[in-house]
Amino acid sequence: MIIASQKRKSFKVIVSDIECNDSEGSAKWEAIYTFGSKKRKVHNKIKARFKLQDSKIIAYLDEFNVHQSATQAVGFSGRVIGWSAYFKKKLGLQTNALLNRFENEQKSQ
Repeated sequence: MIIASQKRKSFKVIVSDIECNDSEGSAKWEAIYTFGSKKRKVHNKIKARFKLQDSKIIAYLDEFNVHQSATQAVGFSGRVIGWSAYFKKKLGLQTNALLNRFENEQKSQ
């Protein structure tokens, strides 16, 4: 989803420490991109865990520093509110909505 949304934009992904078996896995990955009209540089360092079934990811969890990401992406206002439970909840809801839309688009293709 992220890669598809970043077409023709400055975007880089670095993947490392991949571990996987038939039912679960984990990896570290970094996303480096510019955000918004001010093209602020964001460098997210993410730890991912996932569950597999029939060679497909059925559950996925990212762990990263939301406050740091918000500060990089939005600047001062991200620094002020990026640590709050409200911001994290809103970000989660927005991300899940985007993921649902992306999945529906993929199914219709």
